[in-house]
Amino acid sequence: MPDATPPLGSDAASPEHMLLTSLGLCLLSTFEVFAARDGIELIAWRSRITGTVEHTPEGLMFASIVAELDVDIDGNTELFDDALEDAKRCCLVQNTLRVPVVIEADVHTPCVPAPIDDAIEPPPRLPLACELHAC
Repeated sequence: MPDATPPLGSDAASPEHMLLTSLGLCLLSTFEVFAARDGIELIAWRSRITGTVEHTPEGLMFASIVAELDVDIDGNTELFDDALEDAKRCCLVQNTLRVPVVIEADVHTPCVPAPIDDAIEPPPRLPLACELHAC
């Protein structure tokens, strides 16, 4: 059976990387639906999706997948856990996989703002970011 991993130094993505990337994007887009429903403002979403591939009697397959999330939110922040659970339950790519996906999230909410000097312009809001890494 040929190795599906591209040669070192190649710009090509392997099928394994594309699967992990699609999982990360599906989780993000599904979460956005529930965040909007619950009044959660998603300021930034950074994710790292990793998977371990093992030889099994059925052939090569993922033995584990972990989605590490680092999320900045505002609004109804107390509803984050419910929205993330709904996203995990409804993520089509995750539901298609045979291996359970572990999701670990670090959530950040804005601090109480200090008084703003009218002469100083506040920094612009961070754009929504999606950083996906596959190992």
